[in-house]
Amino acid sequence: MNDLFLRWAGTGLEPGGEVVGMQFGLHPAVGWGWFALLVGVAGAVAWGSYRRRDVELTPGRRRVLTGLRALALLAIAGVLLRPGLVLSVEGLVRQGLVLLVDQSASMALQDPRTEERDRLRAAMMDGRVSARGGWEQSIPPGEERRPARVEMVRAALTNRELALVERLGRGFEVRAAGFSGALEPLAGGEPEAGTQGTPRGAVTGEGLALQLRADGRETALGTALRELLEREQGRPLGAVVMFTDGIRNAGMDPRELAERMREAGVRIYPVGVGTTAPRDLQVVELGAPEVAFARDEVPVTVRVLGRGYAGQTTPVRLLLDGERVDERDVTFDGEGEVELTMRLAPESVGDFELAVELPVRADEILGENNREARRLRVVDDRVRVLLLDQSPRWEFRYLQALLLRDRRVTLKCVLFDGDPAIARGPDTPYLDGFPSRREELFEYDLVVFGDVDPRNFTASQLEMVAEFVSRTGGGFLMVAGRRFSPWSYRDTPIERLLPVEFDRPLVDHAGTALHERPVMLGMTAAGRASRFFRVSEDEEENERRWAALPSWYWVAPVGRAKPAAEVLLIDEGRSGPGAPAPVVARQQYGVGQTMFIGTDNVWRWRRNEGEAFYTAFWGRVVQRMSIQHLVSGSRRTQLALDRAAVTPGERVGVTARMYSSAFEPLTEDSVVARIERDGEDVRLISELVLRAVPDQAGLYQADLVAPGPGRYRLRLGDEAPAAVDFTVDERRIEAGETALQEGLLRELAEMTGGGFFREEDLHRLPDVVESGADRVRSRRGVDLWSSPLYYLAILGLLAVEWVLRKWWQLK
Repeated sequence: MNDLFLRWAGTGLEPGGEVVGMQFGLHPAVGWGWFALLVGVAGAVAWGSYRRRDVELTPGRRRVLTGLRALALLAIAGVLLRPGLVLSVEGLVRQGLVLLVDQSASMALQDPRTEERDRLRAAMMDGRVSARGGWEQSIPPGEERRPARVEMVRAALTNRELALVERLGRGFEVRAAGFSGALEPLAGGEPEAGTQGTPRGAVTGEGLALQLRADGRETALGTALRELLEREQGRPLGAVVMFTDGIRNAGMDPRELAERMREAGVRIYPVGVGTTAPRDLQVVELGAPEVAFARDEVPVTVRVLGRGYAGQTTPVRLLLDGERVDERDVTFDGEGEVELTMRLAPESVGDFELAVELPVRADEILGENNREARRLRVVDDRVRVLLLDQSPRWEFRYLQALLLRDRRVTLKCVLFDGDPAIARGPDTPYLDGFPSRREELFEYDLVVFGDVDPRNFTASQLEMVAEFVSRTGGGFLMVAGRRFSPWSYRDTPIERLLPVEFDRPLVDHAGTALHERPVMLGMTAAGRASRFFRVSEDEEENERRWAALPSWYWVAPVGRAKPAAEVLLIDEGRSGPGAPAPVVARQQYGVGQTMFIGTDNVWRWRRNEGEAFYTAFWGRVVQRMSIQHLVSGSRRTQLALDRAAVTPGERVGVTARMYSSAFEPLTEDSVVARIERDGEDVRLISELVLRAVPDQAGLYQADLVAPGPGRYRLRLGDEAPAAVDFTVDERRIEAGETALQEGLLRELAEMTGGGFFREEDLHRLPDVVESGADRVRSRRGVDLWSSPLYYLAILGLLAVEWVLRKWWQLK
């Protein structure tokens, strides 16, 4: 009724507006005295008209006609008074609303809808049942469908019963955008230049649905919300309706952005897409060394996850270049991960694809994450180790004997206090001194310093050791002693290499005698993950055997680990500044690695059952500290990629360090690497130019754009070539998580004052969003004197008087 009255009065309301009060008034320049005068004049004229003696009327008819004429005369004269109405209007502020649609790869997942409610949700969206009918409906018989999540969004936007976009557009200026790694405006969602807040064209559900896709390689939900706030600055934004499964794997935490949106008065209304508990088998991790020795047994750590398969068993297969080398059965007790150790012993030398896979089941949501692969280089080269010590202490004797027995190691030793004659035999492992030239030192893979007096070296020789690590990727290991190492190396290049700091005086070695009680060793989380101290693959067995190992009675009292160091073993009985004192630690230094073992008691682990562990420990240390040389295959050319598995078109950073035969950095402006496709016929497909990095001699960098799917090798150098392998595939980055993240989406809604919706609630979404919008009250003047309604009132009064006069037979 209000709408009809307002239209006849010559005015109207914005969508969502409502008249809550009405007041009659006159033009401000005309007082109520003039109104009283006109009332009196109109009444007198009308009274006089019907008081003449020639008018024969009953008193009642006379009063009716007098009143009608008085009102008509007053209305005609009232045009001069300009009467009007003052309306009190309450309505919505015309704000913007952004429809934000997830376009990442996880939205292409086809959920197996095993639950009745999940099947009914799909039927609601595609129109097989009513979107407003609730859970009491039954799904018509027919073929079971597994729509992709993006198809569910399309169905929701085009469902005529819901009419989501059209209904939202009644109270808001609707804009639309998609997101995966970044925000991407969709057609009709951005205003034209110079027309603030005016869209190019109305956003429609059908038009929006046609643009949706699900191919983004990542989901940066928080980053998309931040970008949305930045783009909407200067425009009134009231709400964000977001269609997503909530899976995220990049960018900012969306909770941080929710706080900012709440402060800006923007409410988030997430619409959850997908199922909360899809069945899925997944290979979570494949842990294996980058390099293995031929004919050595290689342990491979595998973690698998089975969602929705509690109590069921599945085989886990380990493959080497497609051939099965091990298989184990895994039974899932619940929804947690299962870790197992598999083994292989490669016979051939070369580069192989090591993979672990689970069979794909028909009822799981995604088969893509049932397989994990990585490159494994199998070598038969010996690791060249240089072992130095001042005197033949127990640590030196046992380590030397172990390395001499190891077929994978070529050992050379320098014993500074030994008889010079030991270096003169034809097959002796001893050298008569430390190498004096770079070429000699840089041929080694690992240099081990025992308790060596630094006065045995020249300053240039110690600097050579630092260059050996930082430039060529060599490994450096110090095994502490009670005379010199590590304190005597303060203010030398060796101090820079060490992953620990020490504050002891140069000469004072007090307190370095054996303890009366065993040292309380503790393994850090990094130590457990490193496998250096792995006694058994079974966790409980490992804990038991670790605790049973012979104790140490001395550790070097160093201060603390350096900021970039990784601490593996600590002395729980002694604290450094702010943390337990490190005993075993390692760090990256340049392109190489360094390690500190702060004791001369490692040999004690040999006693009783510790022999096997002692051998395994040193074998892992030597291999790990030599890995850079083993991986690259060259000491003069170091080649590395940011990552070894990429998708087509992705950029990969390539870094190279190159040295001459005298191990001096190359000075060329650029070098050229070859990209070869691996397979049955290895062939050159392109070349990559690496440019010299300014002020860093011998360092070259470039960006490699990944070619099409396949296995590739990047080669660099002719005299001292190096090569790295990488794999390009279409694998989606989001294969890790598959379930709808309902908890996160509900949290975002609650933080901003919005609401979380599923398919069965979508019919309420426009009303809920509108009810949460900001409402304002305003006053609006309506000029009655110039409106169609006013003149219709005058005509109506005159017409009624005329009809009554004719009816009562007056002239």
